[in-house]
Amino acid sequence: QMGTKMCLVYEGDWQVGKREGQGSECQAIDGRMAKAYEGGWKNNKRHGHGTELSHDGELMYEGEWANGEKTNRGEGKVGFMELKDDKGRWQGHYYHGETQDGQ
Repeated sequence: QMGTKMCLVYEGDWQVGKREGQGSECQAIDGRMAKAYEGGWKNNKRHGHGTELSHDGELMYEGEWANGEKTNRGEGKVGFMELKDDKGRWQGHYYHGETQDGQ
């Protein structure tokens, strides 16, 4: 979008100029928080256990990450629906499976 400003703030461990270890990242668009992540990093990507929160602090995903992507070992929400980890899988940023209420 024309005129949109994005801000990314990282606080945590660094190694050879890359995010490595434990840290937190906050993304803001036009001065308003968009989402946040706290957890493990490897080679500048989300890796290991981590939590992603939405702009209003609601849980979006908590679980394992590998090479910057959600793995099939975690729990999350899409909007108001809680996802059922044992009935579906994460593929990149998308969840394929059932919600807690069976939908």
